[in-house]
Amino acid sequence: MKHHTTSAAFSLVEVIMALGICTFCLSVLLALLPTGLQAQKESVELTYASSLAAEIVADLEAERNQQRLNPTGQSVSRFNFALPTGSTGSSMASGSNPDSTFFIAPNGEYQASLVTSPVLSASKYRVDVGFDLQAANNNSLNATAVRVVISWPAQAPGPAAGWPDTLDNSFELITYMDFSL
Repeated sequence: MKHHTTSAAFSLVEVIMALGICTFCLSVLLALLPTGLQAQKESVELTYASSLAAEIVADLEAERNQQRLNPTGQSVSRFNFALPTGSTGSSMASGSNPDSTFFIAPNGEYQASLVTSPVLSASKYRVDVGFDLQAANNNSLNATAVRVVISWPAQAPGPAAGWPDTLDNSFELITYMDFSL
């Protein structure tokens, strides 16, 4: 008597279909990889720019407090800001000039002008800072609007003179501070 044994196995068609589905899924995942890496890179840049903006605002506050306590004392500002007094300060409107522009390298070194230097050639960020005194004149709190725009790369094009209008790679912070002594 013959015994018929059947073995459980996949047919060639089933194996090819499974490989095709796996190949499709793997190619989709690999196609998403560059998008994920780009999003991660942008996230790192925005995080650094926001912490740099916070450092700049803290620097402005320290300089303001130093001038209140000792108006003739030495500056404590890392970035050597000239604080607005009386009528000095720019408008924050497009086409006007920021009060300070400087460039920051990834290691934290900064350069205050656009000249050829080791710092500028390694600079990654352009920082524009401005004070809007008209905002102080239009409110009862005597608060001056402070605008900080950080853009990258450092040589990112903006208008010939003035604030960058819109840049793909930028971070903007607007806050209000009382600079009266």
